[in-house]
Amino acid sequence: MKRLFILLILFVAAISAQAQSYIPFPTSNTIWTQRHGNGDTTPSYFCYGLTSEDTTINLLNYHRLFKSADTIFQPSECVGGLREDSMRRVYFYDFAAGHERMLYDFMVQPGDTVDYDPGSAGIVSSIDSVDLSGVFHRRINFQSYDGNFWIYGAWIEGMGNSSVGGLLGPGMLQPTCDCAENIICFRQDGEWLYHNPAYNTVDCLESTLAVKELSENKATITLYPNPLTGTGTIHISDPAADGNVQVYDCRGVLLHQYPVQGNTDIAISSSEYAAGIYFYHFGTLAGKFVVE
Repeated sequence: MKRLFILLILFVAAISAQAQSYIPFPTSNTIWTQRHGNGDTTPSYFCYGLTSEDTTINLLNYHRLFKSADTIFQPSECVGGLREDSMRRVYFYDFAAGHERMLYDFMVQPGDTVDYDPGSAGIVSSIDSVDLSGVFHRRINFQSYDGNFWIYGAWIEGMGNSSVGGLLGPGMLQPTCDCAENIICFRQDGEWLYHNPAYNTVDCLESTLAVKELSENKATITLYPNPLTGTGTIHISDPAADGNVQVYDCRGVLLHQYPVQGNTDIAISSSEYAAGIYFYHFGTLAGKFVVE
């Protein structure tokens, strides 16, 4: 009997440890699909995504965040960067606003006040766990100041907001119309891990969310030397290529366009760029280079 009791304690402890193991915020290969309410008109759908691109701002490292109408993220669609500090707080650097703001604090405990945004004020009501594809993620639930439990979403470790407010919006935003952003689904490393039960009749990639098909064109694009020093060459393997090669900085700002028009070798000079990391693309072809 004593042995059985000890085994039961160990089993409960193992389950508890599994449920409470901290899962850090994603850093790459992640997609959040969102629904944006447009009042009385048809809602729209879009994606936020992390690839594997990083950038440094004010000596802090960020994972570049993209916003797109599809799941193919172009350099020009970079809207900012995400980072998580050692205190399990997640920050978003907004390129358009030019500053950083905190999105999540996964160290909060029941009774703590959550008031990081004028439209997002409440109290942590409880902490439990949710199973995402066989892995337990800690979930932080809220209630309003008047004591009512918040039923429109929670914070989930390793994922972010689970519904109202979307990835970047206030977690307890209370819109007076269908004009909020809501998380629909969450995908990491090619696997869909979460589907918002409030939208279980909506596909993770709703029909209005146009997904680009990869081109059957086997053309490639390369830039050499890389790092770029002095004069370099952008080479496109397709002799019938036409259009412009576009070069963006790490904030998604278009810096230069180089006409192709059948020219498979395009000259580029490092004198046109400050030291840093840059991204180039031509249609569905893309790459990056460094200027030292």
